[in-house]
Amino acid sequence: MIDFQSHASGSSANLYTVSDGKSKLMIECGRPWRKLQKALDFQVSSVAGALLTHRHGDHSKSAKDVMKAGIDIYMSRKTA
Repeated sequence: MIDFQSHASGSSANLYTVSDGKSKLMIECGRPWRKLQKALDFQVSSVAGALLTHRHGDHSKSAKDVMKAGIDIYMSRKTA
């Protein structure tokens, strides 16, 4: 079963996850790192990767922390 969750959606932060029950894919990482970890039930190692649509802070706030945690982020060259 596929599970889609919206953890934050709006002009201040965006974070969504899609899970197949074994691993998660993050879409956006606009929450502060601590709140992002809490949204993931502190199971950051279960995240297979992240998609980042653009570089606005409400979508990319924790991108550096996500990469430091060893999670690959997929984005366009312009966003990078």
